[in-house]
Amino acid sequence: MSVSLIVSGHYDNTSISKKLGYFTTILGAQTEVKSHKGPITDDVLKNAKSLWFFAPKHDIKPEELPVIESYIQRGGAVLFLSTALPPVLNSLVKKYGILIHEDIISPTYISYIDPRHITVQGGVVNRAITEYTKDPKSTFAYPNGRDLEVKPPAVPLLASGLSAYPLNRPIVAYASIGQNGGTLTVFGSFLMFTDEWIKKEANEMLLKYIIELVITKQQTINKIDAEHPEITERWYTPDVQSMSEKFRSCIQESEKLRADFPQNFERGLFKMDMSFVADVQNLAQTLGLKNEPLETVKPQFDTALPPLTPAVFPPQMREPPGPVLELFDLDDAFASPKTRLAQLAQRTPPKNAEKFIIQAAKILGILPRLPEDKQDAKHVLEYVFTQVVRWKRQSQE
Repeated sequence: MSVSLIVSGHYDNTSISKKLGYFTTILGAQTEVKSHKGPITDDVLKNAKSLWFFAPKHDIKPEELPVIESYIQRGGAVLFLSTALPPVLNSLVKKYGILIHEDIISPTYISYIDPRHITVQGGVVNRAITEYTKDPKSTFAYPNGRDLEVKPPAVPLLASGLSAYPLNRPIVAYASIGQNGGTLTVFGSFLMFTDEWIKKEANEMLLKYIIELVITKQQTINKIDAEHPEITERWYTPDVQSMSEKFRSCIQESEKLRADFPQNFERGLFKMDMSFVADVQNLAQTLGLKNEPLETVKPQFDTALPPLTPAVFPPQMREPPGPVLELFDLDDAFASPKTRLAQLAQRTPPKNAEKFIIQAAKILGILPRLPEDKQDAKHVLEYVFTQVVRWKRQSQE
């Protein structure tokens, strides 16, 4: 059986016994999982199917780098889950077009209080992931992660989406290397598959897809999305504060100056004509007015309503009247047909016999059975007589 090595000796906080219990259970269904703390050699990687680095704190030795590169060329799978890599390991991923960049935060509260804990919404770049999860709106938990710079031969698989900042930047990158199917995968967060986060959102499905992609080779990526990924280009905001402190002269070409220097000033645009000051002072005597400073006139505003006076007692608000409802007799509404016929007979005089017959027909439900042009007393009696004759005939038979 093939072996998957987890290089856990570089970072104690992500040891198998502490935080990767459920991760090793899922990975152990496909390969044998072992923890490695010593140097990485060809003998160590001889039967290894995959090599996992969880937040490596200490760098590998320079002579170990060719061993890992040769392992990838032979068809091995190397996976990095980290927010920063030491120089030698960073040179390895940079060689294949991947570079870990800056932190990703959530500007609004979605699922988690900490702004560094991101809920990736609409961040699937390669549709092969949604085909595997069978959910086009799959969301992923991305705690304490960073975005990636991805260049060929690497391709992005997952982005930060539109609910995080920076917007829609790669967070998971994948590169297929060599003719033997070697792969290099980089995650910008080492907490995605720990016991605390692997069961949140669709992280577990993402791990299973990665295992089938790089280890068992049962899954592939979509080539169209790999060649034309829908991600946002990086853009930078200028430092306005520092730019404002660095003044520069205007390089715009100005008009030619006149030879006579005083003529370059347009005095007519900005001057006061003082020749009328004496005439203005004498104007008061001409009009017969006192030459004294003007006084402020207090305006008087006409109010449409009288001035308000403070109330001694607070006003007593009346309750609004009850709603206007239709009044009807409950006895008439819920009485039986016999009772209603008796009441109708009591309040109908003999001269209104025709009206009595029509109202009785309504109570007994006879009127709706007759045509509209035959709903009078004569046809009602005809209908009743016919029904009585039929009933007697049936009873005799």
